[in-house]
Amino acid sequence: MSGIHLVRIQEIQHLSKTGEVLWSNKDLKNILHLEGEEFILKALFNGGNDPNTFIPDEYYFGLDNRFSLDAEHNMDSLVNEPTTAGYTRQSLSSTNGFTVIEVTEDVLRAQSIILTFEAIGSSWGPVSNLFMTDQPDDSGFLICSVATGSTFTVDDGESVTMRMTFGLRDCT
Repeated sequence: MSGIHLVRIQEIQHLSKTGEVLWSNKDLKNILHLEGEEFILKALFNGGNDPNTFIPDEYYFGLDNRFSLDAEHNMDSLVNEPTTAGYTRQSLSSTNGFTVIEVTEDVLRAQSIILTFEAIGSSWGPVSNLFMTDQPDDSGFLICSVATGSTFTVDDGESVTMRMTFGLRDCT
């Protein structure tokens, strides 16, 4: 994918019930959606002047199964986000869900805590993308998405974990 990559999944793992790694991937770059760019610019420069764009208390991360990712996608573009078996969008606090770290000299990143998606009681999926939004429901902005590099189903007792970094320069 071309374009600016502000988010990078440092590592994603699909874990069995016993914690065995079923598959993993790392260094996956996002696509910044146009409405994500709009959200960021309005939150930074219009702040309190626009009631629809403000820095939320929480950001939400979910999984879906779009065939491909496009800058023009919005929340209506999501395909088959799971709705059963314990799946929920994972939230990260905008004030303490991230730690600013220096990756290399003069390059700063906000590193997330580890997110965990679990299947409880049955399976969910298949999914192949992670997405970020500013709302827990479909009323928000689709900020960015990352293809996980694998299409997967999470069976009862299994989980998917990931850690991400965010930056204001291309996240290399």
